[in-house]
Amino acid sequence: GRMSDSFVWCEPPERPVWYNGALGVRIEEVSGTSGEFLGLVEYQSSCPAGERRAGTVNCEKCAPGTYRPGSTGDARCLSCTSTSAGLDPNMVTLAEGSSSASACICPRAFYEREFDRRMCFPCNVTATCVPGTTLETLVVRAGFWRNSQYTADLRACPFGEEACVGGNEVANGTLCAPNYRG
Repeated sequence: GRMSDSFVWCEPPERPVWYNGALGVRIEEVSGTSGEFLGLVEYQSSCPAGERRAGTVNCEKCAPGTYRPGSTGDARCLSCTSTSAGLDPNMVTLAEGSSSASACICPRAFYEREFDRRMCFPCNVTATCVPGTTLETLVVRAGFWRNSQYTADLRACPFGEEACVGGNEVANGTLCAPNYRG
């Protein structure tokens, strides 16, 4: 479009020219020779957080399992399976358009536990794990118990499902059936 009534006209180049993350455009002087390439003009060419560049000027949401923070100059979405980002190779996102590594979660049948990085561990028969389960939100199955929400040490209940009803709340004996305590 016309940038000024008397001076400069910009149009998209026939072949996109990328220069330091900006798209080059053809600048034509209205009073001068039409079509003369005068240089590159920088304009906002980045996509918003959670989106990546699709073609020369369009943006599209990052696919599930990827994310893109808004602060990165990189036009690519980053994979949740990147161990270099401190993530477990099993991690996923539940939706497209994620904008942070915090959207990367452990999938169904795994729970997340953080050591020096975020890691996914398989759930076994003692617990139920939906996508996004962490050690603290792990749901203990009936017939099993644990001392706190911060331990993965789940044990068989000596009195079976009748005494240990399962669940997530460890405090106040809520994993225990009425008239039982632990």
